[in-house]
Amino acid sequence: MSKKTVVYREGKLVRIIRDTAGVVGLIGVGILAGYALLNLRPGWEWTLEQNAEQSAKKAEGSP
Repeated sequence: MSKKTVVYREGKLVRIIRDTAGVVGLIGVGILAGYALLNLRPGWEWTLEQNAEQSAKKAEGSP
């Protein structure tokens, strides 16, 4: 008893669309990763920035 395998031959257009979608996805992931890496700051910088904002609000009299 032999099993027949079905061979799917995708068309040229299907392959182009699939490959293009893959490339666009990789570019998108690269852009997001680059943006995340460029905006990384140590935790103490965030804390100093927040403290400065809170001090400015207190000086203005805002709660």
